[in-house]
Amino acid sequence: MVEHAVIVERVERTYVSRGRVVEAVKDATFRVATGSFAALYGPSGSGKSTILNIIAGFDRPSRGRVVVFGVELGSLSWRGLVRLRRQLIGYAMQANLVLPRSTAYYNIALPLLIRGLDESEIDDRVRRAARDLRIDHVLDRPAYTLSGGELRRLVVARALVVRPKLLLLDEPTSNLDSETAELVWETVKRWARNAGSTIIAATHDTTAQKYASKIIHARDGIIRSDMQAPHNVGT
Repeated sequence: MVEHAVIVERVERTYVSRGRVVEAVKDATFRVATGSFAALYGPSGSGKSTILNIIAGFDRPSRGRVVVFGVELGSLSWRGLVRLRRQLIGYAMQANLVLPRSTAYYNIALPLLIRGLDESEIDDRVRRAARDLRIDHVLDRPAYTLSGGELRRLVVARALVVRPKLLLLDEPTSNLDSETAELVWETVKRWARNAGSTIIAATHDTTAQKYASKIIHARDGIIRSDMQAPHNVGT
């Protein structure tokens, strides 16, 4: 019997913006097996980021249920969701959220400092991730001096170093050339395999299909693993 790290069943997410109802997710139904790599494809506005935020516990569905490693998120308080994220989830969001005047090293190390890891362990993880993603030369620089591509890799490194059970990536290869994008996917897959992580990556990058074991499609707010792919999946 296949164990599932993530179960999403009939999830909807609506909200009101400027007096009108917006259906960010109309119907999301899929399962991701423990230890697998699921690539979530779809055009902008198709609900990819919304469903990742729901799985991470940053947002609540209007309907439906989400189960992460056997825990139904709807049963948790907001404080419980924070604990779940801290214990199980690494998330590289689409926005490059960093402390701009702190060094790249500190930005990558921050979740490990919060967890209270030993200083030598923190240093080893940060430098290894930075080296693998080829940003070790910018570790001593303030984050605001980094290029868009360097910031993107910093955010991915910060998600990897916690060695999460569930790794969520939202457009991790945006602003990257094809060679560097390939490097990111290879690094993510290797780190996840070593940590025993499950990956869900929302992306436009067709290169991810080389590494993913499951493809999920998002279109017009409908997100399913059995839905026919759009003709131009990489757009």
